[in-house]
Amino acid sequence: MQIPWSDLGLAPRYSTRVKVVTSLANSTAYGDGIDLEMAPLAPAEVQLPDLESWVEMLDMADDTGDEDGSGEIVYGLSSDFAPGQGLFDLTNVRMRQSSWNVRFEFTFAEMNNIWGMSNGFSHQIVQVYVDQDRVNGSGNTALLEGANAEAHPEWAWEVALSATGEPGAVKAVLASTGETTAKGLEVSADLSTNTITMTVSKNLLGQSPQDYGYIIVVGSQDGFGPGKWRDVDADAGTWVLGGGDDAADDGVDYDPNILDILLAQDLDQAAMLSSYSTSDHTFAQLTGIEIPEVPQQIFGLSIGVVTGTSAVLTWSTTQSAPATIEYHIAGDNLTALSLQSANSTSHGITLTGLATTTTYVVIISVDSATSVTLNLTTTDEVDLTPPEILNLAAEVLENGQIRVSWFTSEATTEHLSWNGGEHSGDTVALSKSHQITLTLPAGESTLVLTAVDAAGNSNTSSIIVTVPGDVSGGGDGNGDDGEPLCPADGGCEEEVKSSVLIEVISSPGLQVLLLSIAILVGLAFWRAGKNEIH
Repeated sequence: MQIPWSDLGLAPRYSTRVKVVTSLANSTAYGDGIDLEMAPLAPAEVQLPDLESWVEMLDMADDTGDEDGSGEIVYGLSSDFAPGQGLFDLTNVRMRQSSWNVRFEFTFAEMNNIWGMSNGFSHQIVQVYVDQDRVNGSGNTALLEGANAEAHPEWAWEVALSATGEPGAVKAVLASTGETTAKGLEVSADLSTNTITMTVSKNLLGQSPQDYGYIIVVGSQDGFGPGKWRDVDADAGTWVLGGGDDAADDGVDYDPNILDILLAQDLDQAAMLSSYSTSDHTFAQLTGIEIPEVPQQIFGLSIGVVTGTSAVLTWSTTQSAPATIEYHIAGDNLTALSLQSANSTSHGITLTGLATTTTYVVIISVDSATSVTLNLTTTDEVDLTPPEILNLAAEVLENGQIRVSWFTSEATTEHLSWNGGEHSGDTVALSKSHQITLTLPAGESTLVLTAVDAAGNSNTSSIIVTVPGDVSGGGDGNGDDGEPLCPADGGCEEEVKSSVLIEVISSPGLQVLLLSIAILVGLAFWRAGKNEIH
């Protein structure tokens, strides 16, 4: 048995746990069988090899000696804070991207792991607030608990990342749903270079990191503090930093616990962090940095599914632009064909109409970037089998959105449609594991899923979902929070019919009418019987 890494849905260096199960299967539906044996007893862990090609986005120095936040913050009194300087002084930030991930490298003047933290460093908490759309007021402005500051509305964020030496405190927060996750986020440290490395999946951070804005802040990590931040009070204590303000008259700490920010040279960090007011009950508002323009480059070129007549290619570019794809049979460049991909930084395309067991030369060109050439060979099999769609399910999230998930027997595209709307995910056959989050109107909708494989074979499936809410403008709509989601091919119809029948029979007017009919029918039978006797 061979399983391509891409089928596992994992990026390089990330791991998954594996067990082998032998079963007597009744069907291909998940769990529809009798498990006979499982090995090993504890799951084996498989780590994907590091195959990433990195492109540099940013290498920016930060002022040294500015770890005093608003200008007057001092270290705590414990000897654990030795040498008493440099531990929170961010000196440089480097950012790189691959096709799968974005990597941040934070360098400090001093670093140690006196408390033996699993991620290799003890004192620092580093947070990154990612403004994906760069739209004023779009996103969250409040920073995560414990930072005690706000993002300026022009820097409102969609994704927040938080890293400490304690693995359980490493997390990402999504502004759209409030969801917190550690999946796709990895943190480590190198004490020989005083560097903390944070690697973030693009599925979490976003696919166009060079276009985003970033607020990067540093504080003192406290495992018992709010949000893992160490408090800054008016006076320093053993485990408390000094030089700030105590809580205001409303009991809220408005003074930031932030000690350093990555800022351009012309911005005043102390002025920004001291702009809070305990009397006016306002927090300091922060701005960040943008990524300088990166020269156009093609990277991460990968060959996906290859059949006898088609092939899937994916690659990335450092700037959004359409790409030109030319391909021809090896040795016959006089009959070259040409396609164009969409204007994007993440590209995917399907070459179709290829000949079986034939080698093709493919040339990809984008703007002024150096072109990339590869060879691929088609198989001897012509795929005519539609993909199977398995375990189509939908879940109502707390924010009212619908999370739709399913599996396919081979890599496919993703397209969902419903009365009055449609949504496309992958437009190229890239994955067997699928998940899309939708916003649907309140009430009942039938979602129709269409999946197309690399050879162009398609299949459909559908599911009925009920979104709680006001359908008519004044009522509760067609359901409540406990209403089930019903597959369109059965499962809930009988319950629905029964509930409708019970509701109809429960009508007082109908009960009177049925009783009257019963009396009339009884009289008719009585008269008929009387006539027979006579």
